[in-house]
Amino acid sequence: MMIAQNTEISDQPRSGNDDWTLDSLSQQLTRLTYFRGRVALSAILRGLGIGAGDDVLLQAFTCVAVPEGVMSVGATPIYVDVSLGTPNMDPTDVPSKITPRTKAIIIQHSYGLPADVVTLTRIAREHGIAVIEDCAHTIASKVDGRFVGSFGDAAFYSYEAAKPVFVGIGGSAIVNDDELARRVERDYSTLEQPPILSQLETRAMVFGYRVAYTPATYWTVRSIFRGLSKAGLIRGNYNKVGHSLRPASDFQRKMGRVQSRMLEIAVSDLTIQTDHRIAVAREYRERIGTRNVEHFPIPSGVEPVFGRYPMIARDKTSLVGRAREAKVEIAVFYDTPVQPLEGLALRDVLYEPGSCPRAEQLSAQVVSLPTGLQVTDAQIKRSVDFLNSAA
Repeated sequence: MMIAQNTEISDQPRSGNDDWTLDSLSQQLTRLTYFRGRVALSAILRGLGIGAGDDVLLQAFTCVAVPEGVMSVGATPIYVDVSLGTPNMDPTDVPSKITPRTKAIIIQHSYGLPADVVTLTRIAREHGIAVIEDCAHTIASKVDGRFVGSFGDAAFYSYEAAKPVFVGIGGSAIVNDDELARRVERDYSTLEQPPILSQLETRAMVFGYRVAYTPATYWTVRSIFRGLSKAGLIRGNYNKVGHSLRPASDFQRKMGRVQSRMLEIAVSDLTIQTDHRIAVAREYRERIGTRNVEHFPIPSGVEPVFGRYPMIARDKTSLVGRAREAKVEIAVFYDTPVQPLEGLALRDVLYEPGSCPRAEQLSAQVVSLPTGLQVTDAQIKRSVDFLNSAA
């Protein structure tokens, strides 16, 4: 397998990972915990021996955190377009992007709708490249009865706002290959705790968010959060990592003890939130019937647990503007192929505007609704009635 530093990962499909349960998954999520999700990705890449001179495939229509994680080890992100009618990577676009420099592929399960992970993993194995699953948008989605995160060599998770579990900032890695796991664990032992003041500030942010946020207050809380982020009073999502620079200090940090304890509590019973998200998405899917939005198809064998429920809007700009006036939570992300970068700023993460046209078109169309525990029957009705009546 084409892995730097003479490391080797089995080129056979992962086995023994189809017996995960929600309980065992929650335990795994608390073992290797990192300052951010992108730090978990960076740690996995280091364990694979990936660095300068190597390429890593990832999809356009993603968060800046993913290419940041790739660039933090000196590797180059190579963007793959999405499939028409899905928010996920197009398997037919992958082979043309693979070169002798390609060392890994990151398979993103956008919004919790699983990618075609079986086909993508097969392609990766045929070319001898490692498979990393991006499970930032979901914990419990399944494909053919198996949890996402169990198909590749490793997976990473994120716990920032709008993610299935929120502890302020933070992430986890799950490693399915024994030798890779040993390397990642050795690396983990070298990481530092974040300053205690930073941990307490994050805890205060989480407390404030939980007190203030409901779908009805979404637009107000969003505006306040962005204002505080711009003022430098709370940590924003984008911290630029130049391609030629050494990794920022974030990439040398594990999750702090305060956030670790919050995570243990948050994932202690995944069944409640999983069942809730499934039920909320089912209500949206069955009750929203309008030309204003279109539901994404769900392939056979796929059981999504949506971190947010995505739809294609007929007129995204107009719909979002009216939702804000009506105080209905309709989120816009992703509204660029690498959120939140726009225009020439996309080149900061080596994305060339125009290179993934379907991802760019999707960015101009996709909206999403909340599915978390804060969503009540009354708020579901409010969203459904708004979308069905919006002209």
